[in-house]
Amino acid sequence: MGNKSEVIGLIHKCNCLCIMCPNSLSYRKLKDMTKLEFFEWVDRLTPDVNHITFTGGEPTLRRDLFELINYVNQKRPDIHMRLLTNARMFYYKSYLDDFLAQGLKNLEFGIPICGPNAKTHDKVTKAKGSFEQTMGGMKNLMANGFLVELRIVINKINLDELNNMSELIKKELNDVLRITFYYMQITGNALKNKDEVFISYKKIRDKIDIALNSLYGFTIGLCHFPLCTVNPKWWPIVWRSVVDRKLFFPEKCNLCLYKKYCLGVMKSYRANFGVGEFQPIKQKYNIVESNDLARPIKEVL
Repeated sequence: MGNKSEVIGLIHKCNCLCIMCPNSLSYRKLKDMTKLEFFEWVDRLTPDVNHITFTGGEPTLRRDLFELINYVNQKRPDIHMRLLTNARMFYYKSYLDDFLAQGLKNLEFGIPICGPNAKTHDKVTKAKGSFEQTMGGMKNLMANGFLVELRIVINKINLDELNNMSELIKKELNDVLRITFYYMQITGNALKNKDEVFISYKKIRDKIDIALNSLYGFTIGLCHFPLCTVNPKWWPIVWRSVVDRKLFFPEKCNLCLYKKYCLGVMKSYRANFGVGEFQPIKQKYNIVESNDLARPIKEVL
């Protein structure tokens, strides 16, 4: 059985202009993969690939999206797929009905919300009405049995709203598969707008503690967080989810007792904000290791 994942960008355009997006405006002008190129890519997948993540841009802007997904269903019915989308198109009944009529299988969704209301969410996405459409699209998908991972990218605009977002999730989105909090990658639009969106790990720590405690009982993930930036009780939900070429360890991390479990620091963070806040962990904890390289700590006793 395979255990390898692949990520593929299907389109560069998007119907939002999120100010913390890791993609730049120039990215949106790049040439998209053709349908034939996608088919050839699928045909070349090795037998050990069992998971594909489709990303963009916004994949639902491709008119042939359903055909692409169906091709994977037909050629590799063993592969599970995740579609990263803002779900705005699934708000519309005609699009939703067309999607449901395809009978696509082995497909789940990763959908971001940027705030607990239109005021905050639409401020981040720069797209009026996007909160209503994303929430409606997400609810439509879950009502039809699709699994949804809810993604929250923490930034200066929504930091004080994290607890309100938790309350919204409990009230209206309590059927989500998983809630994943992300520290933003400081590239593209995020870099361009860093004065508006940047928030240090140090300032995040206490407020994410409150949100995570509020979401007890949900499946939670933390992505792009070095271990020294979060409470040790959350280490089992910290994911190592950034490619190695984007990461490094400051020299002082060699003194950390838990370096082997840690993501490290994003190079984009160092380039813009230094590494002064990262400190080696010298206190000993009882760690139960997992067999998952992406989430290496199973328990902290």
